[in-house]
Amino acid sequence: MGGSGFSCRCWKASARAGPFISRSFQYTAVDPGSMATDSREQINCIADIVNSYHWRKIIVIHEVNSYFANSGLLNTLSEALENVGAAIEYDMILLSFSSLSDPEGFVRQEAAKLMSKQSQVFIVLQSSLPLATHLFREAKQIGLMDRDYVWILTDSISDLLDSVDPSFISFTQGAIGIKYYYSESTREFLDYKDQFQKNFRLEYPDEDNSDPGIHALKAYDSITAIAKAVKGLGRDNTSNKKLLLNEIQSNNFIGLSGEIRFHGGKLDQKFTFKIVNIFGNRYKELGFWSSKFFSGSYLEEKSTWAVGVNSMNNCQAWQIGQGNWTESQKGGQCLLMQSP
Repeated sequence: MGGSGFSCRCWKASARAGPFISRSFQYTAVDPGSMATDSREQINCIADIVNSYHWRKIIVIHEVNSYFANSGLLNTLSEALENVGAAIEYDMILLSFSSLSDPEGFVRQEAAKLMSKQSQVFIVLQSSLPLATHLFREAKQIGLMDRDYVWILTDSISDLLDSVDPSFISFTQGAIGIKYYYSESTREFLDYKDQFQKNFRLEYPDEDNSDPGIHALKAYDSITAIAKAVKGLGRDNTSNKKLLLNEIQSNNFIGLSGEIRFHGGKLDQKFTFKIVNIFGNRYKELGFWSSKFFSGSYLEEKSTWAVGVNSMNNCQAWQIGQGNWTESQKGGQCLLMQSP
């Protein structure tokens, strides 16, 4: 996809779809990154969690790939942590899974380095599922998944939790996950889900989970934006890439993934995040967070409250993981959420 080019890809995306689909709608403007989902929202959510427990040193883990190298995620996280009085003690860089001849040995060597660090709070900022599987298997074996440690998983892993192998769930017990929240009760979603499941089951009859995930919803919204632009311009004008891109960016609508709107040539989408705790055979919901709310707002569909910016410190503590945890404990395996 060139700098001035136009590209549209349609994915038959399931919950197993790769995390990179979620990073960018593939109808792009002059800057290829202009359509990328703004990761600062999720980074601010992480910083809010860190701040609520007064954790001051953090270990960041990420896999090297072309997306991450150009995303600025690490710098964004570092700045967000600095704003709440925390800092990155150690940045563990994992080589791309596809480049490793012995991923198990590599991860074992890298994970052993974590044992000597002071911080016991780990943020998996970005990772492919295969590499994360090796990481958590090794972490569990050497005791890094014990109750003294905190693990926070971003959407690159958390949005796949509904379809991962049960062994992955067993490796990550007690971890906190941040997932994109979207409404599952609208007529538009239910109609899409019904059609998606029919098609998915025909093509993948052996798959257990046929529910569409956030990646599928974003892909659908990308096609919807293009379709609206084509309709608005008329077929005779769609060969003009600049006109088509301008028309796409002038469209604001409510999509399956949330509100789709553009500002300054870039996607300006404010997400609500669902914070979960991996526990038992799956995970449990702890609460919700969004920068759209400063002090909190009621989510009628979920009959609960979403926490807003700077409001976590006033929230009730929820017990997570396998132990009885309080804010003052070193690992701090509990999270602050607001009660209705």
